[in-house]
Amino acid sequence: MKKSLFIHLSVGIALMFLQRPAFGQTPWNRLELSNSKAKITSSRNPKHSIGFKSTLPVSHLEPQNVESGVIQNAVFEPFVFAQLFKRLGGAFQIGSFTSQPGPFVSLPGRYLPMAGIQLGFYPFGRFGIETGVQYFRSEWSGAFPVRVMQQDQPGYRTEQGSVSASASGLVLNLETVYFLSGKMFQPFLKAGMNAQISTHTESAAVIEALAVPLKTGLANKTVSACAGAGVRANAGKHIFADAGLAYREIPGGNYSAVAELAIGWKF
Repeated sequence: MKKSLFIHLSVGIALMFLQRPAFGQTPWNRLELSNSKAKITSSRNPKHSIGFKSTLPVSHLEPQNVESGVIQNAVFEPFVFAQLFKRLGGAFQIGSFTSQPGPFVSLPGRYLPMAGIQLGFYPFGRFGIETGVQYFRSEWSGAFPVRVMQQDQPGYRTEQGSVSASASGLVLNLETVYFLSGKMFQPFLKAGMNAQISTHTESAAVIEALAVPLKTGLANKTVSACAGAGVRANAGKHIFADAGLAYREIPGGNYSAVAELAIGWKF
């Protein structure tokens, strides 16, 4: 029995050493993984993205109203009044020849395009979460009459003063996005929240090139809901571009449709 066991063991060892690959087959332990034809593929889709995003409101910015009393209180401060008296050549008042100043000076406004960074996380196939931060700046300007009582001759003349205001800061957003279908072109829906944080606000009245700071009530922080839709175009597995429309509250305190463009990289 021991002799039979020895024979079987010897034959097994011999077959192991004499084993040869099939005709035309390269042994697995001799495969070259560094050449151009050797590829290790993965079916895993990118689950993260980073990109540049730009937003532009498609409607006009809501006007801001500055109380005439705020302007009068600022320009009749003793130091300011003395400078304006010298520059204008006489005493003055806010208003025209025929009327007293109205309760407000209306300031039409304009948006500047917002730009920033967008991050995406897509753990559930077509569902994903996108967040980002953008810089914004909004500007307002208007005019008001100034009646000047001349010293060197009788009568009055009318000059024009102006009021300008601006707000700038950051818009933070957090949205859930759902891609409907398609590979190269992917329509999507999204909804979420925006937080607007004004980091710098300023306003001033200008008369005869003298800027007088004003105290106005521009909002510093707002939080609001948003929703939108668009299309993602994919160039290969990693490069993408988004184009869409959204409805959200924008710097200035009113809701508006906005055009959104983004380009980025998936990984």
